Amino acid sequence: MSLTDADLFLAEIAAAFVDAGREVQVDAAARTLDVSTDAAPITSPTTAAPSDPPTGTSAASDSSDSSDSSGSSGSSGSSGSSGSSGSSGSSDDGARARPPARVLVVLHPLSRAVTLYATHPARVPGDAVARVRELAARVSADEPVVTLELDSASHVVSVRHALALGAAHPDDDTLRDLVTAALDEVEDGLARLTPAVESVLAGTDPTSAAATARTSTLPTP
Repeated sequence: MSLTDADLFLAEIAAAFVDAGREVQVDAAARTLDVSTDAAPITSPTTAAPSDPPTGTSAASDSSDSSDSSGSSGSSGSSGSSGSSGSSGSSDDGARARPPARVLVVLHPLSRAVTLYATHPARVPGDAVARVRELAARVSADEPVVTLELDSASHVVSVRHALALGAAHPDDDTLRDLVTAALDEVEDGLARLTPAVESVLAGTDPTSAAATARTSTLPTP
């Protein structure tokens, strides 16, 4: 059985993540990778639940190639923020450390693009979905690179970023650097935006939480 271009692209991207020092679980049928994360565990009083990937991300990627890779070619640099320490209520007696976020990588072989989702390890309760969805819309409007998303079916919060290679065929070192930068973007984005999500889950108005998230990312004078 001969390998297809899609198979070769999957192997190429998986090897780049391994070369970047990450553990990778491959789902060849779904064209997805489950990538280990360097992010610190998230601590909050929110009840943890097993996280599902955002629905629709594991479907055949070829059919959605054109929808997820816009504006993300050559993700820019790594960010050093470790902003998850500000999540609301993290010092409460009921606080608990949840497992680190995971990074789900969805491949789009036709356009040679990958979409990365750094997922929060707990589902949003049903009565908070509308507030978190509003927060995601407000925060994403101010984010230059990543997008905060709430999956309507699974109620999983994730930070999304994409890397579009297109016709480019970078060498192994360059591809490793590109996927490392993309990982940095989604991991840092989740760390920065988790306090806003936790704040809304604790009852803060989404407008106020988004404003706080916006000012917390501004450079210090």
